[in-house]
Amino acid sequence: LCDAINRTRTNPDYLPGVELPPGVTATHDAAEAASGADTVVLAVPSQSLRENLGRWVAVLPEDAVLVSLMKGVELGTSLRMSEVIRD
Repeated sequence: LCDAINRTRTNPDYLPGVELPPGVTATHDAAEAASGADTVVLAVPSQSLRENLGRWVAVLPEDAVLVSLMKGVELGTSLRMSEVIRD
């Protein structure tokens, strides 16, 4: 999917037919994606947030603002997504 986004500026799996802005790029490398980021947008399925944060926490800039696009609660803990992030 990253290759398609970078090559065609489209996301055929999740946004077919929508052209992405020229400044949007995709990478599999978390450190590369987060490097120098002032703001990090968290847009993953809510039930995978904790797992994703576990992989990303080491590369997130300490002063970056995290913006959560998720809704719902974590199954098993009933924590809101903001609480999972804080946890």
